[in-house]
Amino acid sequence: KIAGQPNYFRILELEYFGTPEYDPDAHGVDVVVKSLPNVPNTDWLEVYYDAKNYSGSGDVQDESGNDRDGTLYGDISLNSADGIHKFDFDGAGDYIVRTGIPTPTGAGSFTHTVSMWFKLDSLATAVLLWGLAGEPDGTDGTPSGSDIPHVAIGTNGLISWAFWANDVSNQTAVDINRWYHCVWTYSGGTSGR
Repeated sequence: KIAGQPNYFRILELEYFGTPEYDPDAHGVDVVVKSLPNVPNTDWLEVYYDAKNYSGSGDVQDESGNDRDGTLYGDISLNSADGIHKFDFDGAGDYIVRTGIPTPTGAGSFTHTVSMWFKLDSLATAVLLWGLAGEPDGTDGTPSGSDIPHVAIGTNGLISWAFWANDVSNQTAVDINRWYHCVWTYSGGTSGR
């Protein structure tokens, strides 16, 4: 530190030692940069459903590697019209169900994260995006606060994340015919969402 001047750092001389790397076969060759699709890692997921590998009949394959295929109910169709493979739910009794996914045992609500893409073509009726049934302690007892988490979108376009007397809603309505990616994370307790 020099008296009367602010603290600073300076390098008076910088030298690099070693031999530069050189590829004799690359002389006169342009470097090409290309993009590769970002494929999500699924080995830590409990279940992962994606329409990209759905054959159009039978169960929906679990892409997580845990072999927890889902069963389709209703008249769900596969749509790839805009180059994106997706399930079309008409809003009248269409859903994918998987039972037997283990939940943590013991008292209290379990931590979880749910992520999904969705697009609505109408707000004429309320829709359920996803839901977890049963008690967080693995029993079929009476629900209490923070139990049975599920997400619905009302006719007003607001997303409601309901936890049996521990609910939260967004303040901005979703638009129809627009893709959304939402992630819901719950770390436990009455304010862990």
